[in-house]
Amino acid sequence: MGKRAEIIRNNWFMLGYVFRVVPRYAVVHLFMQALFGLFDVMWGILLIKLVVDAVTISQSFTPVLLAAGGYLLYGSLIQIAAGYVYEIFAPIQLQKLDKAMQEELFVKAIKMDYSRYHNPEFFNQFVWAASQTEGKAAAVLDHAAALLKNIITVSGILTALLVLNPLGVVVVLVGMAARFIITVYSNKVRFRSELESKPLERKKSYISRVFYLPDYAKELRTSRIAAPLMDDYGDANGAMQQVVRKYSPRIIVLQVLNNYVFRVLLMDGVYFAYTAYQVIVLHTISYGTFAAVTNGVWTMGWSLNNLIDSVTAFQKNNLYIRKLRGFLEEEPQMADSSHPAVMPESPKEIKLSNVSFTYENSGKPTLVDINMTIRPKEKIAIVGYNGAGKSTLIKLLLRLYDVTEGEIVYDSKNIKAYRAEDYRAQFGVAFQDFQLFAASLAENVWMDQVAEGDRELNARVVQALHKADFGERLSRLNRGLQTELTREFSDEGQIFSGGEAQKIAIARAFVRPCSVLILDEPSSALDPISEYNLNRAMLEAAGDKTVIFISHRLSTTRLADRIYMMEHGKIIESGSHDELMRLNGSYAHLFQLQAGRYQTA
Repeated sequence: MGKRAEIIRNNWFMLGYVFRVVPRYAVVHLFMQALFGLFDVMWGILLIKLVVDAVTISQSFTPVLLAAGGYLLYGSLIQIAAGYVYEIFAPIQLQKLDKAMQEELFVKAIKMDYSRYHNPEFFNQFVWAASQTEGKAAAVLDHAAALLKNIITVSGILTALLVLNPLGVVVVLVGMAARFIITVYSNKVRFRSELESKPLERKKSYISRVFYLPDYAKELRTSRIAAPLMDDYGDANGAMQQVVRKYSPRIIVLQVLNNYVFRVLLMDGVYFAYTAYQVIVLHTISYGTFAAVTNGVWTMGWSLNNLIDSVTAFQKNNLYIRKLRGFLEEEPQMADSSHPAVMPESPKEIKLSNVSFTYENSGKPTLVDINMTIRPKEKIAIVGYNGAGKSTLIKLLLRLYDVTEGEIVYDSKNIKAYRAEDYRAQFGVAFQDFQLFAASLAENVWMDQVAEGDRELNARVVQALHKADFGERLSRLNRGLQTELTREFSDEGQIFSGGEAQKIAIARAFVRPCSVLILDEPSSALDPISEYNLNRAMLEAAGDKTVIFISHRLSTTRLADRIYMMEHGKIIESGSHDELMRLNGSYAHLFQLQAGRYQTA
């Protein structure tokens, strides 16, 4: 009972979603299929009996003519209506439905905890939900419409058979029960097969993208990484073949039982022979009844087959909808306070007290006992070798993760007291591992829609690009801010060098009003001299903002008010550049190693 209740509940959830988004299409689709169900009853029983009995018993031709005329008129009208509904009306409505579902998934994905993207189980569920969304809601409506159509067809023919030849009902019901059980089991087998294949398909898809996308082209051509990738692709392909070998024999047996034994053999063979015996030898039924009941049983069997498919499709839908609902109904662990604090507009003090952090499923902490105070409008640098924990510290400051121990305070309040969206809006960030999107240059900086005619907004984007030292390159672009980035959708798309792309990412940090700028390795694609000049220009452009530099290169640290040196997840030194040089510790050693690269700065 619990399983059936879940199937009904999940399919009803999806059907309700369709009725909320495209109610007119849902009603029209169900109504059209009901009309087709009545059409099958007319053809399957009534018209055939009238025609054959008129020929064999010399009945009046008038009822046949009227019935045939009505049948043709009815059929013509619903076919014309169906042409409009399914060729013009439906495609537009289904696009609207797909858009609504995808947008809900997109919004949910943005709201989910950042940490969930590093959880393989969650990520598999998210990919599954996203890949199955398109067409799934429409499929549930299709199955509901098919169920209604076939219920009408089966009910009408069943009533006629009970009157004309009750044995036909018994034959059909036995075949239906057997085929229903077989189909339910077959769906479970197919689902298990798909479940085992999905991670392997993801692996093959990833490897295919590596060979096709320009992001990986240089590494593929300058290394031997292609060989192990192709081996992995071959292993995944072999594993998928094993899945096929594991489940295919069972599926074949079930198909033979379903499509031949309980359909062709029982209905088209045994029952047809018996009714022929009744009409030819026993003379207990007329030729019209013989034609009507044999065609009725065939039509009913076909309709029952579709009815079973519709019912079992709800069971199969349930397996997918369960995962989709699981994703949509999962609440973020980093939930906002029910009474969030008001976010101050001007820069305020940021304080980290005894902050430690350990990634999920990691036995070793990444950050240990971090204590740091960043005063308003202060310019600080966080430096250290790769793997020191610098980027993780930034993710904690942005509240992409919550601390494992200790607390982070902004304006004397724990950052958890603020709405996460409001809190993060106070930060302008240029990430080290930034991405450029297949959109205009203006939209890649503003990170939202930018109308070409919005002069004020476009002026802000231009100003941000100048602050990021992109002004000269901007002046040489034929389409200016409307330049399309990447060649994902257009052969005329602009491909920028690593340094130019990095400047576009830096401009994002300047374009919106914010209190704190975070620049995570913001100029790593530049040479040390250019890096120093750009960082100095950015500090000057930052004006009265708090600025946090993250770097393992020290060409700009002399410009910072305070420097924090990190190693193995701990702060090992802090102070101004001169103070740390006098200390002659790890910072001084690292600076001296790099000094030759930027001594002319």
